[in-house]
Amino acid sequence: MRNYIFKIIICFWLGILFAKDVNSQKISEMLKDADYLYKNKYYQNAMDMYSNILIIEPNSEDAYLGRANTGLSMGKTDNILNDLHKALKINDKNHRTYFYLAKYNYFIDNKNEAIKYYKKAIQLKSDTAIYYLGAAECYKAENKIDSAYFFYEEALKVQFDYVDAFYYKANFEYELGFYEQALENATSGLKINPYHLELLILKAYLGMALEKFDLALETCNLILYQFPLNTAALQIRSQAYFVKNELDKAISDAKYCYFQDNKNIQNIIILAWAYYYIKDYQNSIKYATIGQEIIPEHPDFFSIIGLSYLFLEDYTNAYKTFDLATKNIKTEIVFYEYKTQTKIILNTQEDIFKADIFNEDKTFKYLSQDNMKEMNKLCKNKDSKYYYSTLLTKFETDNNELSADEYFMLYYGSSLQKNYNPYQITELKMALFSYYTLKQTAEIIRIATDLINQNIIFIDLYLYLANAYLDIKDYKLYEKYISIYYGLIIAISYSGTGNTATSPLIVTSVADQYSWLAYKGYKTIKPKILKNKKHTYDVFLTEDFNKQQQQIFFNIDKFYSHKNKK
Repeated sequence: MRNYIFKIIICFWLGILFAKDVNSQKISEMLKDADYLYKNKYYQNAMDMYSNILIIEPNSEDAYLGRANTGLSMGKTDNILNDLHKALKINDKNHRTYFYLAKYNYFIDNKNEAIKYYKKAIQLKSDTAIYYLGAAECYKAENKIDSAYFFYEEALKVQFDYVDAFYYKANFEYELGFYEQALENATSGLKINPYHLELLILKAYLGMALEKFDLALETCNLILYQFPLNTAALQIRSQAYFVKNELDKAISDAKYCYFQDNKNIQNIIILAWAYYYIKDYQNSIKYATIGQEIIPEHPDFFSIIGLSYLFLEDYTNAYKTFDLATKNIKTEIVFYEYKTQTKIILNTQEDIFKADIFNEDKTFKYLSQDNMKEMNKLCKNKDSKYYYSTLLTKFETDNNELSADEYFMLYYGSSLQKNYNPYQITELKMALFSYYTLKQTAEIIRIATDLINQNIIFIDLYLYLANAYLDIKDYKLYEKYISIYYGLIIAISYSGTGNTATSPLIVTSVADQYSWLAYKGYKTIKPKILKNKKHTYDVFLTEDFNKQQQQIFFNIDKFYSHKNKK
């Protein structure tokens, strides 16, 4: 009887042990299945499987960790912290638990807590590169550059072939503007894995940032060979083609990207500008208008629409566009130039295509160096539309109503007045420049206003005055004076092509020559004086933004003769 009871007890415990062994084996298999589902991104199925495991075995640390990690991947944070704390109660030495706690805190934007847990994970398992990388990303998010850089370096020390570490480090350097270092790290990562998509895209961006456009194109083509419709690569390639002036190719790539995402501003800008440069102005207006619906105050769209209307000779819509731009984007000076230029064309439009006003090259036909004697008479004749006092009154009443020829004759007529002193003008310009350099805005306004009251007209007077009012945010007066500046500049531009001695630009002071050259963005070499039987010229050798050199001829009869009279 005793032996029988003993056998029963033995069988009972053996049954329990066997059941536990079977249960343990079943849980192990279920965990493998859940992990498989997670790795293949069947997150909800994985979540359900981990939950089923915990019903069978409430103390499964791996199931708690698996469910928490799956929740992170799904963006569901509700029960993650609870699962991780339960895992900690089971085992507070598991580095994976601290890793997931770090990921959770990073996800909820608690970077300092995340850093604490990453460091704890590193303390428990110092040979795991991803923990260093996670800490680096936290420090980066907190803008702690030195600490971030240290942990990126540590990740690569722990695992020298860790491609993701090369990517994140290179991306960090790219965002900091360290493009050469970023390219070096991206290249190192690609030596390990030549097909790492994120690294290839980053390398293409770096090619653009470093102005290595062929490198950007080569990299994009490599990406597109593997992933033929990769939008990021097509977008970068469209930018590279645009910069290289291969505009048809730029349009082709940007159009595909636009069809994929018609809200992407970069694609719209490429399309609008590319169509503008190939002179398809209707399409440039179309895409710029689409862009303006997304970002109403984007300066590129105002520029494209306004300039397209200008080239279509729709001056009314061009003026409306630039006028709206000056109201919405007060600090973009170029729009005041465009607005003034368009207004002058509108004011002159009744006459602009008549042979008695302009030559075919849009230079004045009779207001030229060969007609200076006649121009002098016109400025002094009370019955002439160019009578100086009449022009001055119109200018003082509303300078926006002056036409191009009136602006020029006002400028030219000022040199016939008793107070004309071109060399005093140069001295005044230097004085104003000194005050401008010292940011003495009030003094600039005082001097410039005094000169205007003396009816002294020289170009930079209005530029300094405009900038002074811009400094104190008086946009109304800024617009008034910047419009006068551009009006005078544009009027001088109509006085000749400036390319030859037979069609020079007419100026009335040395200072105004340099003002016009600065407006054009020309670098200049010291001028030489050239004389013929009738006229005297300053001839400048200039270089534009594209390093193209040309000679610019200025007729300096006015101030050269004034010098000789003295």
